[in-house]
This record gives sequence, structure tokens and C-alpha cells, in this order.
Amino acid sequence: MWCDHLEDALERLRQERPLVHHVTNLVTMEIQANACLALGARPIMALDPGEVEDVVSLASAVVVNLGTPSEERIRAAALAMSRARRLGKPVVLDPVGASMTPLRSRALSQVLAEGTPAVVRGNASEILALAGGNPPVGVDAVDGFEHACRLAPELARQMGAVIAVTGARDAVTDGSRTALITGGVAAMARITGTGCAASSLIGCFLAARSEPFAAAVWGLAVIGAAASGGPDAPGSLRSHLMDNLYRMDADQVRRKVEVDLWET
Repeated sequence: MWCDHLEDALERLRQERPLVHHVTNLVTMEIQANACLALGARPIMALDPGEVEDVVSLASAVVVNLGTPSEERIRAAALAMSRARRLGKPVVLDPVGASMTPLRSRALSQVLAEGTPAVVRGNASEILALAGGNPPVGVDAVDGFEHACRLAPELARQMGAVIAVTGARDAVTDGSRTALITGGVAAMARITGTGCAASSLIGCFLAARSEPFAAAVWGLAVIGAAASGGPDAPGSLRSHLMDNLYRMDADQVRRKVEVDLWET
């Protein structure tokens, strides 16, 4: 089953407490850090180009999030990707608002020129933009989930990366396998940064040496299970989410989330 080794991965993560380096979004940095801490990893958010390569060298995985771009953060993201490639460290790329503006398009191109991420996690609009579809008009998903899912396997094959499309449901593909994940609650869309936090949880599993497809499925399933059954109010749900990440085990995920797997 898809969750057969999840308990081992969670135990390894909590025992080893790997360092997960983030070059990330100023809006969502705090929820990403707390999600990592709650699950058991150690987050670090080093954004200055002067130290980012040194921190990548110390980390077990890297999360590159292109929200709130600036020239300095774009340079830091590219340096992080380059050092991670040279050292063989896995990277999660979160292309926030991909292609929405020329600056974001350039940021994405510069980062991808430095290496290939292990996992790309984005909403439907962001994945469609990467696949050459319609560009997003903001950082929320406006294009169809089903359309993004149809294009994702070919995008995964072209990039050599696992593609995770997130929304009311989530889909993960490596070009040959696809998982559809159903869980969570609607109020997650009312909390800024839940998608970014999902990217961080994927980074936690990568840091604990899970292979990219499993890391993506488990990261998304875990955040869905943590939110499941929560209150339909953003502030209360946020506390519920963090408390459940702290208490998370494979049995909760198995009971609260549905995952369908098939060959692509």
C-alpha cells in the first residue's frame, strides 16, 4: 500500500530531526517553519546570498519558494539550487505565481537553469504555467485541476521531476505513476501558506531520505490528515493543523485521507 513505509519515515524524521533549508516567501515563512517543527524536522530560513550556499551544505533538503520575489531572493534561490545540485541535495520547488509577471518568469528560469528539483509543488494555475498553459492572474488557483492533472505526467517526464498539483484534491505524478489524494477541509484555502507548508512537509520527507514520489504523496497526505475534521474557521483550523502535525502517525493518515494510485 501507499502508506506501508510512512510510519518508518515519520520515525526516522523525528529521530534524526534533519535540517531543511528554505529560501522562501516572506508572507508564509512562519507557517512553513512551524509545520516543519511540528512534524519533527528543523527548519532554517537563510535568505541572504552571502550565506545561502553554506546553509545548503549543512541541510538535508532544500525548499525554494518563489513567492515575494526580489532581486536578492532570486539570486539566493539560484545559488541554493546550484549548490544543492552539486552536493546531490534534494530540492522542492514551489513556483508561486509562476509566469504571472516578467519578474516571476525570470526568477523561475534562473532557478531551473541551475538544476532540476526533485519535486515541483504548485496549484493548478502554477503547474499549467510551467506546462505552457494559461498564465495565472494571481497566486491562487484559477485554472482547472483536471486540466493541470492531464498535463502533469508529460511535464514530469520532460523535467525529470515529480509534479504535485494541489487544491481541493491533490495529484502527484512522476510520469509513470499518479496518486490522487483526497483529504483536508475547505477552510484550508482561507489560511495563507497552507500550500507552502505542504511544500515544506514534502521537504521534510525528502530530508529523511524518502524517494521523491513517496515524499510528495506523504507530505500532501499528512497535511490533509492534519486538517481533516478541523473547525470551519481559519484561526482555529491553524491551531488544529499544527497540533495534529505534532501528533501525526501513519494510522491517522490511513483513516483520514484517501489515496488512489494508478499507472500513468
